[in-house]
Amino acid sequence: MDNLAKLQRRKAELAAKIEQQRADLKTTLYEVRDAMEPATLLKKAVGGALGFSGNTANDTTSQVPGRLPGPVSFLLDVLVRDPKWAIGLKLLAPMVLKYWPSFERKKTIPIEANPEIPAEKPAKVKFYGRLREGISSLRGKLHKTEKAPETNPETPEN
Repeated sequence: MDNLAKLQRRKAELAAKIEQQRADLKTTLYEVRDAMEPATLLKKAVGGALGFSGNTANDTTSQVPGRLPGPVSFLLDVLVRDPKWAIGLKLLAPMVLKYWPSFERKKTIPIEANPEIPAEKPAKVKFYGRLREGISSLRGKLHKTEKAPETNPETPEN
């Protein structure tokens, strides 16, 4: 009997281990599938090409403090033909943006910290909410037409 109990315990441990591995594989599969969506890939590619990637903020290799992102610098080179003006604009633009009072970034209070401001719903939630409202109104219209009595007086034609 002792061996049977050991076998059942071992079987339960292995079953739990298999279930854990399945769950891990499923989460990994979902993460890979989300990362491989065309929309996500396109967003990352466009963001990287335009200089909006998140890893450039910690880049300490720039020799000029407040240097313009690479794509913006490239566009400046393409649009401004005179190299002296282009270099001047590349050096002055970050400083002007930094010290210009109207471009000063305002500090915002997080929504969680301020209970008076209602949290805005994500776009998906809004979309599905509108879709549900439309479906329920359509169902209501269909039920009203079904419940309405048909009044077709039978009149013989002469």
